[in-house]
Amino acid sequence: MINKKLMKIKRRKSTFFILPFWNILLFLMGSLLFSCTEDMPDELVMTMTYKAGTATKLVITSDPGNQTAGVALTNIVVEFRDADDNVVTGESSNVTITKNAGTGAIASGTATVAASSGIATFSDIVFEVADTGYTLDVDSGSLTGDTTTSFNITAAAKNKLAVKTDPSNAVAGVANSPSIEIEIQDEFGNLT
Repeated sequence: MINKKLMKIKRRKSTFFILPFWNILLFLMGSLLFSCTEDMPDELVMTMTYKAGTATKLVITSDPGNQTAGVALTNIVVEFRDADDNVVTGESSNVTITKNAGTGAIASGTATVAASSGIATFSDIVFEVADTGYTLDVDSGSLTGDTTTSFNITAAAKNKLAVKTDPSNAVAGVANSPSIEIEIQDEFGNLT
């Protein structure tokens, strides 16, 4: 005989109820409805697959770390999520990454990537201008986008000398004003 008491089952962020109704047991799960009658055996095993809803937002699950100018950032992983924060594995839309903060532009790399099983990975984004406080935005159509945590780009190895202040016309035996300034720079022109 089916237990006529109301039973409550918790799953992650959702609560589902098993409701007795006359001689029928109803199991509500999201938009799915399962039923069992009194004719069912004493022990019932049900296997259910929960399918995520429609994507509503992008979530960055792997942020880039600090990096050296001219070297690709660590992989930036973006997931399509539904309103309940489940990964939408059927999503294959494009995700675009753009610079939000920092002085330099993205120097190279694939700025638009198609998702596979609801996940997009950016693996070749490169900055060449050393600066602190870079952030990146990810977007896909009308979905709510996300922003990376802040990261820094440091100068690459010393590579060249560059004149910062050129000499002016001078008289022999008189100090040049302003003084000539020389900088040590990396291959991208960052001060080292």
